[in-house]
Amino acid sequence: LYPASVAEILELGLAAFAMSRFSGLVVGLKLVNETAEGTGVLDLEGLPDFVTPDIAGPEGGVHFRHENRAMQAQDQRLVRHKLPRAQAFARANRLDRIAFGSEAPRFLIATAGKAYADVLAALDALEIDEALARRIGLGVYKIALIFPLDPAGLDAAASQADEVFFVEEKRPHAETQAKAILYDRPARPRITGKSDPDGAPLLPADVTLDGAVVAAALAGRLRASLSDLDTLLPGFRAAADC
Repeated sequence: LYPASVAEILELGLAAFAMSRFSGLVVGLKLVNETAEGTGVLDLEGLPDFVTPDIAGPEGGVHFRHENRAMQAQDQRLVRHKLPRAQAFARANRLDRIAFGSEAPRFLIATAGKAYADVLAALDALEIDEALARRIGLGVYKIALIFPLDPAGLDAAASQADEVFFVEEKRPHAETQAKAILYDRPARPRITGKSDPDGAPLLPADVTLDGAVVAAALAGRLRASLSDLDTLLPGFRAAADC
């Protein structure tokens, strides 16, 4: 699980305990220095109550135990039961969700953790607020469970999208999983992020992202994907060029 803020360290930390108890997995938090070394004022009232999905488990449950042929049996429980239960927990509790803009976007930005703030900064630099995002059909899918990525949640978020633009700092973890998940869909969207549809480099995988870097790449993809963008947003070209 990948918190995007100091407050989410608490929220997703509690989710990690609940997910671990439900799935039998060890659940970790990915923390980068921007959040781990940050400070914030937290509201400790109204902490989340997590939903437990109604899913049948294997005989004997999903938790570790002593057994013969331990490695084979453990691997089967991991693949057949534990990882799917983690995905089901994330889905039932909406840990991955569209957090900004259109609920049925034509252009979907998928991001996680620290990069979520970079996406919001990029949209601000391009003068796209939430109302305008809904108007042009742009949504931001905020991913908490970066592995294993939930196929059902991604399918629902991208059901109307022509393009899914992944914004991740450094390596493309969620983007790579999404390509495998959407590969055999009859009407799959374009997947961009570290490269464009032609394979040319887009977002760097070897340096830290910021709002300006994301804005430059995002402006190009919006122009390419949304043919009516200049009509919908007459001031977009000037903002993007800045």
